[in-house]
Amino acid sequence: MTILRTTWLPSVGGARGMLIALPGLIESVEAMLPTLRHWTTRGFDVLGIDPRGHSGSERWSEDLLEGHAGDVIVEDILQVVDLWQLPQGKPLVFFGHSAGGTAAAAVAARLSERVSAVILEDPFWRLPVNQFQNPQVASRAQLELWRMKALSPAQRIEEIRAIFPQWNEDELEAWARAKDDTDIALVANGHVIPLTRMDYTDRRFGSL
Repeated sequence: MTILRTTWLPSVGGARGMLIALPGLIESVEAMLPTLRHWTTRGFDVLGIDPRGHSGSERWSEDLLEGHAGDVIVEDILQVVDLWQLPQGKPLVFFGHSAGGTAAAAVAARLSERVSAVILEDPFWRLPVNQFQNPQVASRAQLELWRMKALSPAQRIEEIRAIFPQWNEDELEAWARAKDDTDIALVANGHVIPLTRMDYTDRRFGSL
């Protein structure tokens, strides 16, 4: 059984649906909390899932990285979702940012008609579609993560605040912590886009 860190945020004033949230590469559910709390005020229970190699979730082994990391991420998430009682007769929404967006789309496609909508924020696609990361790009990402890990949390926050001055302090601090909590082996591998065929583009989702 895969052990992934989950965060549960109950809806405010009664649930009319459920949202499952997946963060991007080198990020965390904790850094998404301002957005996720917004959804709870709109009547959605929220389940945040930190993928393997992030936050308090299980780490990557050499054997797993010999397969395709993106597909492992999808299977991990499906295992966790199976443990939760999904809403019956109410909307089930997947929300993913960056690499979490590609995972959310693939998981939603696997769950098919149980899913009402998919929200993708800056999803990590490549055009033409290619699920294999360029080794040079992966190497640069690995070096950048090592650089970030060498900085103090205050230095990381100073850097990201200059780019996103609108972020609040909790979000900045969570983003900085996520760098320490990311398994660098996954970043060095880089193959986070699932190979699984994603036919969600052919689907028509109902309204929320």
